[in-house]
Amino acid sequence: MMRIADIPNGAALITDSQDVRAILIELGLPLDGEYGGIFITDEGKVYGFSGTLPYLDKIVDYLGEI
Repeated sequence: MMRIADIPNGAALITDSQDVRAILIELGLPLDGEYGGIFITDEGKVYGFSGTLPYLDKIVDYLGEI
C-alpha cells in the first residue's frame, strides 16, 4: 500500500477536474469520479487519490505511465 508521503519529491500535483479527466482519458481509465487528484512523477508514473486534498496519509493507486 502506497501513501502520498511515499510519492517522490518533485512530482506534479493535479487537482483541476478537467485536467484529471483528460489524464484519465489518456490512460484509458474509467471516468467514475474515483480520483479527485493525481500525481505525475518525473518518470511519467501516474498515481491517483480520492478527494482533492493531498493529505500525506492518504492512499494512492498506481494508474499507469504517460
